[in-house]
Amino acid sequence: MKTHFCYEGVPYELCGGQRYAPDDQICENGKVRGVYGEKKIVYDFESQTCRGGKIYSWCGSKRYDPETQTCP
Repeated sequence: MKTHFCYEGVPYELCGGQRYAPDDQICENGKVRGVYGEKKIVYDFESQTCRGGKIYSWCGSKRYDPETQTCP
């Protein structure tokens, strides 16, 4: 069973069995989370979008760009 993965030549532990991109994601309590901007805002990229330094929930189960779209 694999417990680690390699990202850009550096070994990392899997996060809940998943690989992730340490440049813009983190492992938090066994779940991969997105990290946005210089302030490192953490969000759930499976249900949220981060735009302009703010976190928005998806529109139902779909992603949308809150700067150019609306959620009915």
